[in-house]
Amino acid sequence: MAAERNTEREIQYAVGFMFNPGRSTVLLLQKTHPQWQFGMWNGPGGKLEPGETPAAAMRREFLEETGLDIQTWEQYAELAGLGFRIFFFRAFSGAIWNAKTMTEEIVDRFEVDDLPGTIMTNAEWLIPMALSIDRDRAAGFLVQELAA
Repeated sequence: MAAERNTEREIQYAVGFMFNPGRSTVLLLQKTHPQWQFGMWNGPGGKLEPGETPAAAMRREFLEETGLDIQTWEQYAELAGLGFRIFFFRAFSGAIWNAKTMTEEIVDRFEVDDLPGTIMTNAEWLIPMALSIDRDRAAGFLVQELAA
């Protein structure tokens, strides 16, 4: 039985992985904050603002961090734990080559089969998951942490 959740105190985030149309390249951002993520590569994203939908947050965060206004984000996964919920999105666009660093966090592209060694641990399985939905005919995934 799942633990009861208090969503009012829950911090919510949106994270997105943009792929080229051929699905061989992914855009990542090298984190500078929070401190425990410093130097790690992850998808661009951030906290939802009050009243903001996850999709709107994803669009806003991606624009702020890469300079690209991508309207075609598709949510494919949700990760929830004690006090947090993360909505994961994917997009496929040739605009991946036009992304640029807009903050102190570096934006770069990597081959899906050759991800950097300092990638966030969950991104190691979230990236293949984003690419598997069509093949597996899944509508999406919910992964929930169950802890005391």
